Amino acid sequence: MKKTFYALLFMPLFLLPQKKEIAFKTFTLNPSTCNGFQSSSGSLIFVPDNAFLTEDGLACSEKVTIKYREFHSQTDMFYAGINMIFEDDKKYRILESIGMFEIQAWCGTKKLFLKEGKSIQVRIKTRRNLDGLMSFIYNSEKNTWSKYSSKIFDFSYRENNNKADSTNLWGSAKISPQATANIEYDGGVFQPGVYVAKLPEGFFKGMNINKLGLFNYDGVIKEELAVPMVPEFFVKQDGSKIQQKIYVVYQSRNSVVYYNPDDFAEHFVLLKAKGTRIFTEFADGSVACTSSGELDKLELELYRNKTCKIMLEKQPLKPKSEKELIAATGLNNN
Repeated sequence: MKKTFYALLFMPLFLLPQKKEIAFKTFTLNPSTCNGFQSSSGSLIFVPDNAFLTEDGLACSEKVTIKYREFHSQTDMFYAGINMIFEDDKKYRILESIGMFEIQAWCGTKKLFLKEGKSIQVRIKTRRNLDGLMSFIYNSEKNTWSKYSSKIFDFSYRENNNKADSTNLWGSAKISPQATANIEYDGGVFQPGVYVAKLPEGFFKGMNINKLGLFNYDGVIKEELAVPMVPEFFVKQDGSKIQQKIYVVYQSRNSVVYYNPDDFAEHFVLLKAKGTRIFTEFADGSVACTSSGELDKLELELYRNKTCKIMLEKQPLKPKSEKELIAATGLNNN
């Protein structure tokens, strides 16, 4: 009888949708020397010597482990539970990301922190570009972003538009690195001499950080493009009211925003953008979504600061793969 009870008790856990974990890449370094790493995506991380302390203010006496991962797409944001909301003086504004990274440092099982006066430079290789970029840091308790102090440095290289060698950025012409200054990366050693001789193609954006955490390279979407309203969500098939987390996906913006019921009255907005989709996921793994193009028919300005009823259609089949999830919800994996 006990075995039957336990099986029934834990069965709902196996019905929950399996979310993909965005895995960390790990690197080890000698804390007393300068170090550089290249991730499998092509991004570069530069770490100064004697950069870390434990929470007790002690230096690490062994190898330091760096954990690093990136987020690029809407599906990455969804799986990681990242909300693209910028809390700007009590206002919620929507961010559009060209790329994010999370970085941690550990001394064995002890979490490390950056020493005062030390900073790490991350040059992320992004899939897209955007004007007017700013740096942001994530508050995992509020699930919102705050402005960060670092400027964004453009190290991008295109054959006819090379920013990586800019003397304005460096203050001097390129110099040849010492042959001994090798850099470890996923699966081998990265040689700056080879790298400088043939720069990698792509968008590279730099940020200097003096703390560890989750960081974002973003543009802030103009406030006039956002229409505040008080939404009420219903299941189309049976008319039942939805009172749970709602996701808003913008086809033309690399952004996923979610709102909890407490946010509906004060913080909910829709952008004036074509291809917007709204969806929610239930505990049994099923989803309910607006149909493609449905929100394009709304005259958003008519609902400014007013109540707007939005119908979500419960999908007959539960998404069992990322491909099926994208098809049902409008999430983008690019």
